[in-house]
Amino acid sequence: SPEQYVPLFREPYTRSSTVSLAFKVQQQVHSYRNGHSLAGASITLERGDQDLVDRLSDLAGPLGPGQTFSPYLTFYPLTTEPFYVVARTWQDLAAPRAGCVITRSLLVPQEVWRGGSILDRLLAELDSQGTGLSSVNEFDISQTSDSVLPTLEPGGTGEFVEAFFLEKRQPIVLFEATAPETFASRLIEGLWPAFRSSLAICTHANSPRTIQGRPFDILFAPSSARSNFSAWTGRRIDGRPGSRQPRHN
Repeated sequence: SPEQYVPLFREPYTRSSTVSLAFKVQQQVHSYRNGHSLAGASITLERGDQDLVDRLSDLAGPLGPGQTFSPYLTFYPLTTEPFYVVARTWQDLAAPRAGCVITRSLLVPQEVWRGGSILDRLLAELDSQGTGLSSVNEFDISQTSDSVLPTLEPGGTGEFVEAFFLEKRQPIVLFEATAPETFASRLIEGLWPAFRSSLAICTHANSPRTIQGRPFDILFAPSSARSNFSAWTGRRIDGRPGSRQPRHN
């Protein structure tokens, strides 16, 4: 039943790491320079993978006049090289035209990403480096302590649990979800290793996103973007609390 999965989101999450992890993380930063482009990198990627990072680092769907958004996260695997990407995108209000963004993408070795218990450290690194373009170097992370993630109120998680764990798999878009970044983080850390390494998620999308010719597995979208998903063939979920009763009791 859906109730079995409630602790995935509601209980305090602490994942102990009994093995000290020391690994290098590569990174790239994209910004507006006569178009959205690569502004700095610590690694040169194979052409197909670079095209993917270039595209997914850009704005996730069109903006309306004067529309703003909070920084959001994008998670996805590369096609050829053994990296998983954890990226944060900020709106660039200083750019000469509307709709510009700055995205910092961290490239994590897949064998490390599969093991989990590192997401909180990666998110802290994204926030500490922010939008600055002066330093885009590889860096070391040593994971020796517990991984702690914030709790999530149940809200509209029930229908998502049904769609993701109990029914035929299909792409999912959640409209107006509470705390999408926490939602995505808790889910990622709770998944099986192979599943975690293949999942594609964006915590703020104004239109559908694709990777390797398929839709993202999970998109979080504002209510104002509903019309942009009119041709969406996956599952639509209202993420507001109490939006509907569960189908699997």
